[in-house]
Amino acid sequence: MNPNSVAYALSNEWPLTECEWRSDTSSLPPLLLATTHRSAVEFLVRFQRKLVEQALAQTEAPNFRLKAVLRTIFEGGTMSLNQALLPEFDHEMANTRKTLERVPDDKFDWKPHQKSFSMGALATHLATLPSWAAITIEKDSIDIAPVGQEPPKSEPCKSREELLSRFDGHVAAARAALAGSSDEVLLKTWTLLSGGKTIFELPRIAALRSFVMNHNVHHRAQLGVYLRLNDVPVPSIYGPSADEGSF
Repeated sequence: MNPNSVAYALSNEWPLTECEWRSDTSSLPPLLLATTHRSAVEFLVRFQRKLVEQALAQTEAPNFRLKAVLRTIFEGGTMSLNQALLPEFDHEMANTRKTLERVPDDKFDWKPHQKSFSMGALATHLATLPSWAAITIEKDSIDIAPVGQEPPKSEPCKSREELLSRFDGHVAAARAALAGSSDEVLLKTWTLLSGGKTIFELPRIAALRSFVMNHNVHHRAQLGVYLRLNDVPVPSIYGPSADEGSF
């Protein structure tokens, strides 16, 4: 059996009695960190605390081991790329929705600076961003300034209700597209163009994380500053905010 495979780690050849679960990667043996399923391992480490708590609540075994957690996550010793990304997608979209829920209807025209987005324009962009996930999965490229054509653009939302409705629709479509994607599709190259010129080329999975999800987090943080400057309570995201002391 390949000593750099997840299957090896899940087999009895791994001396689990010597491995205690800890809050850092030191508890993961080198053979697992060396596996080609690196993204899944990183996902595992990131969510290990929550997974361990859930698993411990369901078992009476006095000495719980990493093997049980791995078997919860890896089906047949592997995890598909979409299944590794979906929990993070759900988590980030839920946090973005919490932020959009705070946008006041009477502040859509407010700007912190003359060069800045208005609050309504920023929130509209944030509500529309998830639609790029389906575009990234279903198309090989997109040109944001096609020659001789109008660039793609979204109609501005005019109320919080409209923001949330648009966001929910795009998130549902994005999640369905991601859930239905194979590793083969997600590893194919996706291209962003402007005026026919390539801005970047990335595997779809990388474009989804950076161009869609990280992009979303970036603008969500901006919107949080807009809320603070208008004395609107900022929701807790990765930890308590100055207005909310709990998750």
